[in-house]
Parts: sequence; C-alpha cells; structure tokens
Amino acid sequence: MLKELQQVWLSIYVISALLNLAVADSASKEYDVSCPPGDVSLVMAGVKAGNRLVDAWQSAYTSKYCPNFNVTFENNAWDSSAARLCANSLIHDPADVASMSGSFFLPQASTTDGWSFQCKRSKQEREAVLVLLAHRGIVAAVSKNSKARDCIDLLGGGLTEAQLRWMYTSFNTKDLIANGWNPSSVPYLDDDDNTHLWSELHENCTASEILLALEEEGEGKDDGMEYIFEHILTGRGEKMREVQSGGDSREKLDEFMKANPTAISLFHLYDALSTEFHERNLMTIGIKNGNNEVIVPFGPSFEDETYPFLKRVNLGLVKNLDALEVTRPFLEFAYSDEGTKILKYKGYWPIEGWRKTIMYSRIGSDLGLNVEDIQKNCGPLDDSILIAGGNTVLPVVKIWTEFYKLGCPVHIVIEGGRSSDGVSRVCASAESGYSVDVGMMSRSFTLGKEAVLHGDSDYVFDCINDKNTNDKLPSVIQVEVAVDGVVVIFAAGSSGERCVRLIGGLTLDQIRWMYSNYSDEELENTGWDSSGLTNSDFDSNTHLWSELDYRCDEKEIRLIGDFVGEGTFAGFAEYVFKDRANGETVANNRPIPYYEAYGAEMLYELTEYDDAAAFGGYSFYIVNQEVYWAAPVATEAGQPYIAPTEETMSDGSYAFARKMYLAIRDEESVIRKVTAALQFGYNHPELIKSTGYAPLDKDRVEEMMLRLRNGPYSHYETEEDDEENESQVGVIMGIIIGVIVFGILVVLAIRYWRQ
Repeated sequence: MLKELQQVWLSIYVISALLNLAVADSASKEYDVSCPPGDVSLVMAGVKAGNRLVDAWQSAYTSKYCPNFNVTFENNAWDSSAARLCANSLIHDPADVASMSGSFFLPQASTTDGWSFQCKRSKQEREAVLVLLAHRGIVAAVSKNSKARDCIDLLGGGLTEAQLRWMYTSFNTKDLIANGWNPSSVPYLDDDDNTHLWSELHENCTASEILLALEEEGEGKDDGMEYIFEHILTGRGEKMREVQSGGDSREKLDEFMKANPTAISLFHLYDALSTEFHERNLMTIGIKNGNNEVIVPFGPSFEDETYPFLKRVNLGLVKNLDALEVTRPFLEFAYSDEGTKILKYKGYWPIEGWRKTIMYSRIGSDLGLNVEDIQKNCGPLDDSILIAGGNTVLPVVKIWTEFYKLGCPVHIVIEGGRSSDGVSRVCASAESGYSVDVGMMSRSFTLGKEAVLHGDSDYVFDCINDKNTNDKLPSVIQVEVAVDGVVVIFAAGSSGERCVRLIGGLTLDQIRWMYSNYSDEELENTGWDSSGLTNSDFDSNTHLWSELDYRCDEKEIRLIGDFVGEGTFAGFAEYVFKDRANGETVANNRPIPYYEAYGAEMLYELTEYDDAAAFGGYSFYIVNQEVYWAAPVATEAGQPYIAPTEETMSDGSYAFARKMYLAIRDEESVIRKVTAALQFGYNHPELIKSTGYAPLDKDRVEEMMLRLRNGPYSHYETEEDDEENESQVGVIMGIIIGVIVFGILVVLAIRYWRQ
C-alpha cells in the first residue's frame, strides 16, 4: 500500500491536520487583543527563525493595536540565547526573550516539569518559562503520475536525507564522502559527477537526469533556504547545484513540474501542506528516518515530531509577574487566528488549538487553565503511568495527560495501536515486561476469549490466560471516557455521496444489505426490511448503487471498513449485523472484496474509487468533513434521518453512537495513581470536545469515579505474595499440628494418671 498511501499523504491527511486545527480552535475562548501597560522595549536574542516570526507578529501587533510595544532583535545561537535569558552568559548582556530550537541545557537551568525552569548562577536570580510557537522545515515533492513518482515508489515510498543531499549538493562524490556522506545511500552510482540520474538510486528507475526545482515564491522562502543549509547541505563551502526552475511564481513552478516528469522540488513547510497544494498535481515525499521507516509530512508526524525535516521554534520568557504582564498580551495575539495566519504566511506550521491552550496556561493567561488549580489535585508523582492501546481513544488520553502534567509532573508513557493491543498489554502479567497500567479500547472485552466478568460485576473483568503459561493475570476495571460514533462516509462528489443525498440518508436495513454476507433471503428470514431497495435487481450476487434508487449509478458498491474484530468494526457490527450470533458478518463473497483499512489507508481508498463506501469513527471524520461526507442514518424506514453530530451522539438520537473505554489494572497502586488524572480529565469536558468526541454527562462521570474509588475488587498475587502466603500457611499448619500433638499428650497424660 505504500504507493497508495503516498497519494493520500498530500491530498487527504494534510487537510485533516488543517481542519483539526480549526476544530480545536473553534473550542477556544473568545479573544480580544490587549496591550501591555505603558511603553515596552524588549531585547530578543536567538536563532533567526524565531526572530523572523516574532518580528512579523510585532509588525502587525504594533501597527494595528499597540504602537508602544517594541522588540529589538539580536541573532545568537540557541545556547547563547538561552544563557542570555537566564542572565548567566559570561559574554552577552541579559535578554528579555529568547528564540530557541530546543530547551535549556542542564548547566543553564533545571526543571521538574519540562516547561518551567530555574536558572543556575543567574545574575538576576531569574526563572524562565518555555513555550512552543511553531514548527519549521521543508518538504520535497514530485508530480503525480510521473517517472519521478514511480521511482519513489520503487524506493519504498520515500527518500533518505543522504539521497536528497546527493541530489541537491554542489559537492562531487569525493567531497561528499569527506563531509560525512554515506555512498551506500546511492547504490548505483555511475562515477560521473556531472550526472544525477534516478537510476543511480534504483536499477529499475528511469535513467533520466533528476531535474531540480525550488519554491521561491512566498514569505517562507528565506526560512526554507536557511533550513536546507542548516540541516542538509552542511559541509563547509557546500552549496546547492544548479536549479532548473527557481519557481519565482507558483504558476511557473507548476508548469515546470508538469512538463518535466523527472523533476523534484523543495517547498517551505506550510506552503507545501496548505489546502491549495493538493490541487497542484503534486505529491509530497516521505522521508526515511534512521530505522529506514518512511515518515510522511502531515499533521500527526509534526505533532509527535517524528518527521525528519522538522524543527521546533521555541520561545523562552522571563517568568515573573512583571515580565509576564508585558509579554503575555503579545503572545495571546501571536496564538490568535490573526497571528496564526501570519505564521502560515511566513511558511511555518502552526501548533494545534489544544496545544495553544497549554501555552496560554504556561504564561498564566485567562485563555488557558489555572496551573495552581491542577496542582491542588495531583496524584502520586513518584511513579510512572504506562498506557497503550487503540488509536481511536488516543486523542482523549493524550490531551488529558498533557494538561494534567502542567501541574502534576508525573512520568506518563503512551503508546498507540489497536484495541486488541490495549487488551493484551493491560492483561499481560507483571513478569512479562509487556504490561501497562491502562489499556485504551474503543470496544469492550470479548467475553470468553479475552476476559470473563469478575463475580456479578459488569465492569470488572478477569483476564484469561490463552498462552498456556503459568503467569497469573490481573483483573481490570473498565471505565468510559467519551462517546464516539460510527459513520458511513463517502468522498465528496462520489457516486455514493450523490446517491445517498438523493434518497436523504441510509436506514440501518440499507446499510445491513450493503455490508452483510447474507443473501437477500437470509436477510429477510432474520428481520430485514427490503423496502429500502426501491429498484432491486433481485440478484444477491450484486449490490449496486442503483438498487437503492433508479437515479443512482449502476455500479457495484465497493465496501471499505475497519479490520474485523477491532473496535470500530465491533461497534458497527453490533448495530448492523442483527444475526451475528449465527454467523452474519461483513461480506467477503462480493465481486469486489471487502477492504480492511484504517486511517489514511481508508481515506485513500475512498478517494481513489468513485464507487466506494466506508465506515469509520466520527472523530476521524469530523476533521476531514470538507472532503468527505457522512450519511444521515435512520433506525428504520419511515423514521427521520439523523446526521452525526456531537449533540446527536450525546443525546442518543444518532443510531451509531458508541463508548470509548479505558481498562485499568485492578491493583491499589495503579488505581491510586490513575484516579487523579482521570478525575482531572472528567472535570474538563471542553478538552474532549476539541477532539471531536462527546463527553460523558455528570451522572455518568460520577459512576465511573465510583468504580475506581470502590476498587480494588480482587487480589492480584505476585510471586512475592505467593512466597509470603506459603510462609504464612506453613506457620499456621505448624501451630495446628502443635496443638494437635499437645492435645494428644494431654489425653495420654490424663489416662496415665487415672490408671
């Protein structure tokens, strides 16, 4: 699927990330631009990228709102600017603000929470706060349906940094090797430094010259060029070889890329990932990391900072009341919608809406949360919390824990995956080295296979050992964290969307007919209403869009959905396959087989095929709603069609609402350290709304907290417990035997005395 995934990386997930920002931003508090008191004159030291961005913000802030705010910029290296902010530089004067590519270095300052720092050997006894402004970097792209794209596919879907350097450098092979370049990255070198052929990268690539292009239009070009020379063309005297198209306008660059199927171009970060980019017949290229994994340039890889050509733009601020009174109003403007537009125009990638709220919290803004309030309700801070499982639940858990750690610096490790991973990890024995404290699940346990109910409880489960080992497995407590919905979605403008819009929506019976492995006769024998097929061809071997309505296209419905047995599939099956106890499941006997997919792969299939329908999670759809459409659903014919929204999921009127779960090990130490973090999350339903999920109501929240407060419900024995128990049993048996022997002796003594 690498080839297919490449297509969607640009046209789909880029938009997903952008819309996710919009969703999160829409949940933020109202903002009015304010000015700091009096005249302000600050000195900002640091790297050019941050200085350039703050200068752009300042220009708009002072010209439109606060003319008495002034910042003077001085370029310094990252470490020097950090030292100047802490007032512990041996060379430079102290600075009020510092632009940094990372955090403070240990000799400069210490921290317990990763964002609030105590400066060491400070001449002014300063403390500092670190905030994230944006990300910067570059993106490479080739034309879709080109020879260059074919070669990228042969290379596994991406390029290494060394390969990109070889393409763009002015150095010959000898100079490259002398400057740390690995020649094995280009395995078919032809020993001719005057040529750079695609076939030198792979023997089956075209033996054509790699033509170089560069996006030079737009405000991001300066930072993009700086990034190239800071992180790719890093040798002394190393320059960029001749670029065939400077791209001084987007139109000229697009024409060049279209006319030259062996061309590759570099783009400044945001311009390449804007909503306009996917219309330009260009495909972004993944970059391989040190493990040879292709990392694609899109929102999630920026958020977790795994994309190799990405760097942070951080800002260090003096942390005291007077200093923050001056810098806080300016940063509130910088993180506003207007400030974000300026940031994008300069070619940077903005941080997510919920991360902005975290930054507001760090600087004590009313637009954030009160850190002192969080600190009042911390759980144990001397232990780690390990969490793993379904990616569907991951956004909720990630946001909760990031905000919780603002005031409670506990070490929390989160690993994504599937619901089945959440089950296996939380149910693993302590001795396995694989266990976690909390499993994330978008479904409940499969009874008899993964766990059994503990006693008469309906939310405590005893894990089942299915590996024939002697390991003792734990019990777990299941709690709900949010409400999601399963949606049936179509690519905008597809045959499926046009058809379903014509009929107003889909009934559960129509969806069942679309996806079920049952014949029409078997469906009718198990309660299916056939009235939804107003133009049936009475052939169970075909399932055409036109069978729903004569105005629809006469095309076979292509089925896409979650992996069988995973969380979204389980939620879908529960509502749709009414006879699943007797074997009804998703169809696998169609002219076009059911395609199992998740995330980007599912979205690609929808985009690639006009005849496709897919089901997925509402939270995933909501950040892609400009390019996909979700069908309103009716429980049965004659009932109103209900569109999926946060409100309809919360009130239960939407047919496909489902719950998200956490499974927590039923152990006192785990319950104690997890309860405080969960209570914090439940207390802030607005954080859940920013993810596209619906929060639980207050009564349901209280029930979940009671489940934890009443635990533990079972005793999970370790090997040490076994040894202690065996010792106690030995003592008790010894006492019993001693009493019996003593009694026998007493009886014998009495008899002897009587005789």
